[in-house]
Amino acid sequence: NATPPDFDFLHLDALDPPLRRDPDQTAEDAFCQALLHLGATWWDNEARRDFVRKLESFDEEALDAAEADEDLEPTRRERGWVRVAWPSHPLGALCVLACEKLTMGRKGDEKLRPKHYGLISLARTMDERCTVLQRLGGPMYASINEYQGPTFLRAWEEDHQGEKGSLVTQEFIDPSVYGGHPDDAL
Repeated sequence: NATPPDFDFLHLDALDPPLRRDPDQTAEDAFCQALLHLGATWWDNEARRDFVRKLESFDEEALDAAEADEDLEPTRRERGWVRVAWPSHPLGALCVLACEKLTMGRKGDEKLRPKHYGLISLARTMDERCTVLQRLGGPMYASINEYQGPTFLRAWEEDHQGEKGSLVTQEFIDPSVYGGHPDDAL
């Protein structure tokens, strides 16, 4: 769901984005941190991400499993729907609209995604996105250090350990080392 402001923020060419992870782990970590600063979810592992996505699409087996075991219910951050804007002025400021996309596990006090959220995708710049987010109720923060909401925006600084199990990390292995195809590095 990346839009032009996201590509600009990430310093990527929207018409020719990278299709593989960066073999330089430091560069890959910086890219992942930038994704978190755009509101990405830091999944503990692929299985957890797939399970929550099944819940989002009302998969009966997943819903039954979560109903039978409340430990499987998505956490507040996993249920999150987050959009972030980093306007050009003041430098370092951000606007965050953090809502919920899933109802399972809600306690009743969470804010659901706004009715007209599609307007966000029409923003051509981060400044325009900021204006839209503010119109939809997103507050401004002078810096990321002021933000304390239920998202993964600052998870990198918090030394995130996972919410429903240990984080699974994958080191880059150059496919040429084992005779693999370059697409194996995806």
